[in-house]
Amino acid sequence: MIAASLRFPRQIADRFRADSFAWAIALATGLDYFDNSIFSFFTSYIAGGINASSDELVWASSAYAVASVLGILQQQWWIERIGNRRYIAGCLLLFAADAVAATLSESAIELALARGFQGYFIGPMMSAARILIQTRFTPQQRPKATRRFLNMILLGTALAPLCGGYLVAWVGWRALFTCTAFAGVVLGVLAFLAVPSTGRVLPEERSDTHFWPYIIFAFAQGALQIVMQQVRFELFSGLPELIVLTAAGLLSLGWFVWHQWPHPRPLLSLHALREKTFQVGIVLYIAFYYINNAMSFLVSRLLEGGLRYPVENAGRLVGFTSMVSLGMAVVYFRYASRVRHKKWMIVTGFLLAAFIGTWMINCRPTSACAG
Repeated sequence: MIAASLRFPRQIADRFRADSFAWAIALATGLDYFDNSIFSFFTSYIAGGINASSDELVWASSAYAVASVLGILQQQWWIERIGNRRYIAGCLLLFAADAVAATLSESAIELALARGFQGYFIGPMMSAARILIQTRFTPQQRPKATRRFLNMILLGTALAPLCGGYLVAWVGWRALFTCTAFAGVVLGVLAFLAVPSTGRVLPEERSDTHFWPYIIFAFAQGALQIVMQQVRFELFSGLPELIVLTAAGLLSLGWFVWHQWPHPRPLLSLHALREKTFQVGIVLYIAFYYINNAMSFLVSRLLEGGLRYPVENAGRLVGFTSMVSLGMAVVYFRYASRVRHKKWMIVTGFLLAAFIGTWMINCRPTSACAG
């Protein structure tokens, strides 16, 4: 009798701990998507706030993208040394500190530095959360944690234009970064309390530092990113610097692949690239992010520049219509098990994106295509 009475509170405590853990990593991932979407949607207001041209502001986006990849590469190295709790909580708190730096930015270079550090700390959140869901939840707990994880991604993406529109209209562009700083602090404290202290390993079991491969990969990615962003404003063959950077970036990337391929404990496992399923997944992953970020940027330009919507109206329209994705997620979780070939759902989604893109091409300032 006594044992049974003690078992019940313990079960409640375990369930509360698992729920808090799931919410902590789901909300951290949602913040990542919220921050990324809000920057893409309100780029023009941020550029105007610091008096930056398009070719100057693009450095902030490039710094964020490059630093995110570098953060993902080094994620496991950090976790093996400080554990999941300190890593996730520390990343969120440092992201918040860099959001404050972005808020106080007065020039494009200051914003690029702040966004670079933000990308390094918040960029790995999705991969860290996915790994934790697969390794730290029981098979019975995993479906619920996965649903929360995906719903927070969709909710963060939908809330970004909705909340951002009001913030820009009522307070100004700096409020965009201020709200993410506040969210980062709150979620950092939640992660420190809810995420278990796992992941640390003994010094002799830790992975190699891979200092030079990491530095060379960072150089390769940075060089190629600079070339890709500058060809938007300069003729590639007209600048020898771009040609030299391209050659140096490709050679560095080739050396990195040559060095890592036979390594017994590589920084980046490349053998999975030989699997067809992984190859297709990578291509679809890239295509999704390209379409998602492009749509976020272009829709805001269409509504505000083409159809003359006020910023709060544009944000409200995109935010509320994006909430439809949450409804579709509920339908997916309920009926996906009945769909034998899920590839047709992916095909339908990309075809729908192509249809919407074609529709936007034919939009005119006097049309009602945004409705």
